Amino acid sequence: MKPGDVLTGAGGKTVEVINTDAEGRLILGDGLWYAQQLGATHLVDVATLTGALRRRARQDRVGPVRPPGRVARHGARASRTRAGDRCWPLPLYDEYFDQIRSEIADMINSGGRAGGALHRPRSS
Repeated sequence: MKPGDVLTGAGGKTVEVINTDAEGRLILGDGLWYAQQLGATHLVDVATLTGALRRRARQDRVGPVRPPGRVARHGARASRTRAGDRCWPLPLYDEYFDQIRSEIADMINSGGRAGGALHRPRSS
C-alpha cells in the first residue's frame, strides 16, 4: 500500500492510507468486524500501541482504550490481578473523530503523531 490508496475493510468501511506504518489497525478492524459476525458482544484488545503509548506512559504499560463502564473496570482489574499487566487507560472522546476525517473515504488510517493511540472509527 502507499499513501493515497483507499482500502475497503471487511465491514465495508473505506480507509484512506496516509501512514503506511499504521497497517495493524486495518487488520484489527477486520478482526473486530469478524468477531461481531461470529456473535461476540464484548471484545478485549490488549496491545502495546508501540510508540504512541510510549509517548504517553512507559514502555511497560498496555493502553486499554475504552468508554467508562463496568466492562472496562472489570477488564482493568483482571489485567492487573490475573495477568500482571500494568495499564494506562486512554480516553475515548467523540471529538477524536474529527482527526480521522477523510474527503475521499470513510476515514483516514491515522490521527497523526499526537493522537496515534487514541482514535477509533465511528460505529455505523
